[in-house]
Amino acid sequence: MFRKTIFQSFLLTSIAMATSLPSLANECVRIYYDSSPNPFHINQGRMRANYLQNLLGHFPDIQQIVKPISQYQAGEMNSCRATLYLNWSDSADVPSKMVSTAFIQDFSTTKRNVAWIGNFVSGLGAPALKDLFGLQYRGEVGLDYSHLDETGMPTFYKNILYKNEMFKKSISKINGEWVGAFWMSEVEKLNDKSEVIAIAQHSYSGKRIPYIVRSSNRFLVLDNPFLNAGMDDRYVVFGDVLFDIVDLKSHRSIDTKPPAVLRIEDVHPCTPIHQLVDIMSVVNEFHIPIQVALIPIFRNPFGKMGYCSAGTLPMNQKADFLQILEDMKRAGASFVWHGVTHQYENQLNPRSGVSADDFEFWNFIGNAPVALDNPFWILNRLDWGWGVLQKSNVLPQIWETPHYAASALDYLIFGRVFSWSIGCVKYWPFTATGVPVTTDLRLQYEESGLTGSSIRKKAFRNLSVHVASNEEISQFYPYEIYGDMYGQRVLPENLGYVTPYKYKSNDPFENTIENILERARRNRKLRDIWGSFFFHPSRMGNQSSDPERKERLRRLIQTMISFGYEFISTERFIQDKKNILRPEPIIF
Repeated sequence: MFRKTIFQSFLLTSIAMATSLPSLANECVRIYYDSSPNPFHINQGRMRANYLQNLLGHFPDIQQIVKPISQYQAGEMNSCRATLYLNWSDSADVPSKMVSTAFIQDFSTTKRNVAWIGNFVSGLGAPALKDLFGLQYRGEVGLDYSHLDETGMPTFYKNILYKNEMFKKSISKINGEWVGAFWMSEVEKLNDKSEVIAIAQHSYSGKRIPYIVRSSNRFLVLDNPFLNAGMDDRYVVFGDVLFDIVDLKSHRSIDTKPPAVLRIEDVHPCTPIHQLVDIMSVVNEFHIPIQVALIPIFRNPFGKMGYCSAGTLPMNQKADFLQILEDMKRAGASFVWHGVTHQYENQLNPRSGVSADDFEFWNFIGNAPVALDNPFWILNRLDWGWGVLQKSNVLPQIWETPHYAASALDYLIFGRVFSWSIGCVKYWPFTATGVPVTTDLRLQYEESGLTGSSIRKKAFRNLSVHVASNEEISQFYPYEIYGDMYGQRVLPENLGYVTPYKYKSNDPFENTIENILERARRNRKLRDIWGSFFFHPSRMGNQSSDPERKERLRRLIQTMISFGYEFISTERFIQDKKNILRPEPIIF
């Protein structure tokens, strides 16, 4: 019998068991995951399958079918164009009995594409590894404490070689312990039955072992590519190999330039005008469109920022700010709606209570939804912001969640009242009821404006969300996604944000211009890749303290163009994709 699981909130119609599914209007891909018996890890397998499911949202013609591996039934993988099994842990946590004999047999005989992803490759069995791939399992490899690098970090199979480029895994020290993506299965090639399409290289010895292996229609990925995934990581390698696993072509022709997006972040009525003028003086040299992430209402409830008075300032009350926005619009800028106030009520959440500094839809200190979190509070708040935007004659068509942090309830609403979002997304293990069945255009602000307020409130009046735990995952995308687990269509932000050369931070998402450009150059080998990044106006500095500030921005844009990227209008892009949305996943 079909039964609910976490993340089932996107299954909006009743379905029968997989053995009696109705004929699918779209070609399907099956996703299987481990459901660990360990009570501390009960949600982990499903949450990691969430990564995979979201990434497959790039292929809008695919019907996703998602099940625990323990529910696999003989012959299922033969009914879809591809099957992907993601195991997230090792045999100590995920006993081999969970992978049934029927699955192993079908893996060995199917003519459809199939991938085994994760550390637990020994669960496939020595005969299958040898007969299907010409490989022998050698064991698990992790940190090499006997050989430290120049920073005192243990060495490991850190570098991933793919298409003549080097991608990297990362680790970090938390509470005195090294955590990260250092575990992987080591296999040895016995013959030429398979092709090694990506290689792992040890950061001390230089030894190379297979990382991704293909034998005809079968694939092995020898660790979990979603664990500790960063923007330089093998995660983006997997995102490229995914085209081969599901046997689908790139959305772009070979001679189409990859899109680039330069986003100016946290622009609000108290942003110094000279910073925006400096940015536009460089941008206008290249005649490229940019994105401007707007916070329509600036709040400074405790008077903590000296450059703008205490209180509340809607953007429609700041004439010089509206003028620079009008100049940007004429220059081809697209606007992004970056929260309403980008802070929460009259509270420190967690720092100053000032717009752009604090969280708006998430209680950072308590690591929980904000106290007022409910559909009516969210929609009333969005109506407040949209009213100010309308008065300012600026109507963004893309949403960006402040600090990328919100509750599952918030994200479900965002996915249905905005056509597209941009940025990284946080995901929670949840169930939901009362979710609107489809994305009705009347719910979307750019279609209905404030006139749709009553329709939106009626549509969400029965929405209820239960979060199973405070476990979360965060995901960025290398390409556009036509439907994530919340129902959002997401434009990527895959290069991070720019900081000056002299700026130092432990934040892995902060980068010098060199970091950004190296990432963009390397990614040119990947299918459907974007070059999407952002920076804050304050990072421009001023002429006296940083005379090279404009030159750095100029070099960044110029080099991106020389790499073959084309800066695009995101508004034009989403208009061209207006009616594309992936089918609702079928989840067991």
